Amino acid sequence: MIFQSLEIYNNIYRNLKPCVVELFEKKQIKFEHGFQIQLNINTKCGCSISIFLRDIIEVCLMSVIESISGDITASLTNKKLFGNYVPKYIFVFGDPFNLAQGSMIHIAYTIIMKKAIDDGVYIKEKDTKTFVLRKSIFQLLEKFLSGKKTYMFDRFVTGTLCQVSSKTYGMRISTYFLGKLIPFTRLNSDGDIKNTIADDGSYLVFIQKGKPVPTKGFKIQINEPKNIELEIIQLESSTSTVPDKYTLLHGNTPGAHCSISSSKLSYANMNKWVVEYEQISNNLSIKLSKGCMGDTNYFIYYPYYSTENILEPLTLAYI
Repeated sequence: MIFQSLEIYNNIYRNLKPCVVELFEKKQIKFEHGFQIQLNINTKCGCSISIFLRDIIEVCLMSVIESISGDITASLTNKKLFGNYVPKYIFVFGDPFNLAQGSMIHIAYTIIMKKAIDDGVYIKEKDTKTFVLRKSIFQLLEKFLSGKKTYMFDRFVTGTLCQVSSKTYGMRISTYFLGKLIPFTRLNSDGDIKNTIADDGSYLVFIQKGKPVPTKGFKIQINEPKNIELEIIQLESSTSTVPDKYTLLHGNTPGAHCSISSSKLSYANMNKWVVEYEQISNNLSIKLSKGCMGDTNYFIYYPYYSTENILEPLTLAYI
């Protein structure tokens, strides 16, 4: 059929969307019978065109679904979202077309979406498992009249997804040559004393398991300027309780050890040091630095900071 007037075109264009919406809202539709609705061309004659649901699905719906699934699977290789982590699961809830729940067209949508998502994961060469749920998120989380919760209710959490430390770390200070423990104090940004750590072997907790790695470090002060060694303990995973930040751990606390030495740093008669930490990819880095004073040419050959990259990957959690 040839649309020979702008009036006929405008009439079809204006009424096409309500017809499609009407199809999407119907619950009782039989695909095998070639369900269709009639769209009148204009009000001046009885001419009409037939709109088949199968054509809408194959020509229009599938292209939109493939575009959506492409955006979803593209996130699997987006390092800005997940870094070097590979998501294990993809859950797709609801639909962008507001389809009637339980209708044949909604079932068709979930089948097409599942295949499109699976194809996208296969192309990305990932092992991510995909789930396209027919029930809406509200139905899955809705409480029954009896007061019982649906089987998925306790599986959902709220919060902000962020990288957190998978271990708890403590620190203490010793002399580099003699290995003798040195007392030190923790200072706040104003220079006020917050903690005093004796030379009895105790460790000061400065990174907590399950907590975001701080973006700022903290200052420590030693009574006498000297070459020092920052001893770091990584608590064992079997530890049942997570100690609070800046609490003290007994010197015999089990765990893996590493250290950062100041022996190769530029010499300066300063007793204030800074302990910093940062993320390098998905791993943790701890840096020990001190202020500089004296001939600046000296610092070209001797750095003022030393770092220890701990190859213990950070993990994800909702905070």
